Amino acid sequence: MSVTGKMAESTVRIECFNHNSDDRISIGTSFYCVFRQKLPVLITNKHVVKGFRSIRIFLPTTPDLHQATSERSRSVTYHQLNEIVVFHGNPNIDLAAIMLPPILDKNVNDGSTIHLPDISPDIFVTENIENQLRFVEDILVVGYPQGLWDKSRNLPLFRRGITSSPAMLDYDGQAKFLIDCSIFPGSSGSPVFLYNYPAYFEDGQFSLGERCSLLGIVSSVLIHKIEGMVVEIDIPTATTVSNLPMPSNLGVVVKAREILKLAEAIPD
Repeated sequence: MSVTGKMAESTVRIECFNHNSDDRISIGTSFYCVFRQKLPVLITNKHVVKGFRSIRIFLPTTPDLHQATSERSRSVTYHQLNEIVVFHGNPNIDLAAIMLPPILDKNVNDGSTIHLPDISPDIFVTENIENQLRFVEDILVVGYPQGLWDKSRNLPLFRRGITSSPAMLDYDGQAKFLIDCSIFPGSSGSPVFLYNYPAYFEDGQFSLGERCSLLGIVSSVLIHKIEGMVVEIDIPTATTVSNLPMPSNLGVVVKAREILKLAEAIPD
């Protein structure tokens, strides 16, 4: 499987709601990780899931994207969302982990197959890679901007951008950095990858091929208020938003190291 193919297949659309699916729906992005070998979770933003009772996720069932169809994907719902969500220990860090086993045990126990490759902690950006980053790097963001997706194949959309603030530095003294990339409702929770192709420079050598590292997760967006101020707000989770101030095309990314801290707090 190609690197970008794995990015797509490990990204999962989530919809959160209360009481029934006719209520207000929070649409966001998550991605599949396995920590400590036996800890399968979906990583997303806290503001995507907080305050909702139920969650619906969409899971692929075939490794061959050419054979993927809407009939072959699985839409599963779980109604005790608060029981399976773990939030980051720092309330100012907009991260949450959704434990998958309870969802799968209840909904996918009929012997059917789920094909969900994980974003391994092995591709999280390391200190060595971070120290070699340039001030401006190419990035890919994978998710569901405006709730859009290839529904027939259960695939997210890719957006390309660059780092707007240096990813190796903490922006404004916090574990985050900025990206120059259009961020819309539905993009909350999108993984952000350092992505170089067809060549890259690392460890003092010029190499051909692909380089991919998870830099972090989209959390919020900077917007330009009518009064002229630039402020940071959570990305709306409703695809139809009225009176949204002018976006600045600057997204705020929580650094990958905070995801690792979140993983340490998840019970086995």
